[in-house]
Amino acid sequence: MQTPTARLEASASAQSAVEPSAIADRLRAGFDTGLTRPLEWRKAQLDQLERLIHEGESELLEALHLDLGKPAPEAYASELGFTLTEIRHIRASLDKWARPLRVPLS
Repeated sequence: MQTPTARLEASASAQSAVEPSAIADRLRAGFDTGLTRPLEWRKAQLDQLERLIHEGESELLEALHLDLGKPAPEAYASELGFTLTEIRHIRASLDKWARPLRVPLS
């Protein structure tokens, strides 16, 4: 059985011999399978995650206290609040991040 490092090295060496057009074709095929999801789906997932955190806030804070000994204010600030801030940032930035990026050819 091959180790993860060996698999990565084998994959990297195999990819270095592949033409860029073949790589682009493989990436397009992956996109066409639906492996990547539309922006609206991603935004809906973020909305659901935010709602789940709010709805389960007391249970999450209790679990953080029981498992890690974190008091509720610390747990909220370092775990829940941080995650909610990240969700909002991602949602606000997603359209910009998904826009095509013009890259100079030279």
